[in-house]
Amino acid sequence: MNPSPEQQSALDAALSGDSFFLTGSAGTGKSFTLQKVIEAIQAKFSGRSGSVAVVAPTGAAALQVGGTT
Repeated sequence: MNPSPEQQSALDAALSGDSFFLTGSAGTGKSFTLQKVIEAIQAKFSGRSGSVAVVAPTGAAALQVGGTT
């Protein structure tokens, strides 16, 4: 599945180092977008030391994106 224009905008912001705020109702693709951001950052920086930290404000949200609270 390809990102929508709005999701692509968040992805572009993340890859350029800009801050962005990801919000929306249930089922709008927030977790999908975040997963794409994580994958893109990991690919961009593969081979370098370090990792991508994924955190979320609730346990349920963290489970959706493979993160922690």
